[in-house]
Amino acid sequence: MTELAVTKRCEDDLVELDPAVAEHILDLFEERRSLTPNHGEVMKRVANARKLHADMAGGRSIRAVTWYDRNRDVCWLVAAGLHEGFYERVEELHRPRELMPTPTDYANFEAERPARLLEAAVRSARKAMEAALTQPESEVQLLGAPFPETYIRVANGKLWVRCVAFHKASGC
Repeated sequence: MTELAVTKRCEDDLVELDPAVAEHILDLFEERRSLTPNHGEVMKRVANARKLHADMAGGRSIRAVTWYDRNRDVCWLVAAGLHEGFYERVEELHRPRELMPTPTDYANFEAERPARLLEAAVRSARKAMEAALTQPESEVQLLGAPFPETYIRVANGKLWVRCVAFHKASGC
């Protein structure tokens, strides 16, 4: 699954918005771009940037722009705001190269990788535990790449954990 990130400059955009609007944008960003990062209407004057329409009930016209780094499989939220004049502002930011992720954004993204992996492990653990409880005696995968393969099983009132540290090489 594609990883998602928000540039520092876009974080500043989000802080300027009503907290409910900012949260709505982030929820839609995760929902729409985690599985289909290169989806959405392409901006005409900003290469590979995609529009993210995030309108809310009550007529609030909300917009955001994403950019997919195919080489790293990361979709970035690069701008967010209210519709009026939004796309013109995005184009203005793009000209002096202030729109796209900076080296600092990438460095911060890499530094946060362990926290993202731990969060993914916790989410996976909950789902696996629920599955193991509904399927007693069956082994359920808890973790996979990039973690060591780990499985859990509920049997005889106990929780069993099996971790695969090494695989037999083929052809040995």
